[in-house]
Amino acid sequence: MAGASYSLGPVSRAVSQDEVSAMSYVWEKTRFTHRPCVVADTYPLLLLEANSAKKIIGGGLPIDENFSQPERVSLYEGFLKNKDIYYFNKAADIAVAQSCMFVVKSDIIKDKADELTARGVKIESFGTMSVLEY
Repeated sequence: MAGASYSLGPVSRAVSQDEVSAMSYVWEKTRFTHRPCVVADTYPLLLLEANSAKKIIGGGLPIDENFSQPERVSLYEGFLKNKDIYYFNKAADIAVAQSCMFVVKSDIIKDKADELTARGVKIESFGTMSVLEY
């Protein structure tokens, strides 16, 4: 018997074990949260959607009629560029959540980790990935 698979487009990459570990951690931390807020790249968010059996879709942020998330993308790119807690607060406001998590590559924040921690951001590392909670 032949099988078929469906996709929204060509798969450009697979997820890493570090992304799997990071998103499993995020799911454990958010599984009982009424209004989750998770900002990450698309593939890790798809892992979270699978881990949560679709209880958390798009990190809890709005998805438009074309299944895109311009606010999430803007927040993610803004954080990657500026590494400021402003983006945690803005994301939580948009998601109507008490707090928010960002999932990024560890090397992106290494120069600002001490500053972020001093401002109250908790950082958990999973190899090449970091989960930031504020």
